[in-house]
Amino acid sequence: MVKALDSLHLPLNYVFVSDHGMTTVDTLHPIPMPSGIDTSRFILTEGDVTFHLYAKDKKDVQPTYEALKKQAVDFEVYLPDQTPARWHYTTTDDKYGRIGDILLVPKWPKAFSFRGRRVIPGKHGYDNALPDMQATFYAWGPAFKQNLKIDSFENIHVYPMVAKLLG
Repeated sequence: MVKALDSLHLPLNYVFVSDHGMTTVDTLHPIPMPSGIDTSRFILTEGDVTFHLYAKDKKDVQPTYEALKKQAVDFEVYLPDQTPARWHYTTTDDKYGRIGDILLVPKWPKAFSFRGRRVIPGKHGYDNALPDMQATFYAWGPAFKQNLKIDSFENIHVYPMVAKLLG
């Protein structure tokens, strides 16, 4: 694409971004479903990096959460409003009600494997503090300094930059 557009001799700027990073995970030692989960009391997602439990009866949340906290070795257990602030993943942020009553997140490089599902070697969805989870950002053209490397930043800053470039 760049080669074809360069032939037009226009002052074009390019911005190449991704929405998240990727990392290699342990496919040989997946985390099985914790025994603290009573599948008759919760609706479960099929995630292997983030796993949500939706209680059929809210009175089951606290005892299940406490049981899972005791079992948690290779994963973290959160109630929706206990997730790290940098995730922006709480009930306040969840205007569509998608976050489960309990959230399980494996510690990298581990991944969940429930119901016999095979773990795929490349994953995203881990804690965004993990360097591999950082999104890709490249920009070049007349509006950008050449060979400049900048620190990580939140993707929310890409739109204002593009809007400024477009005037």
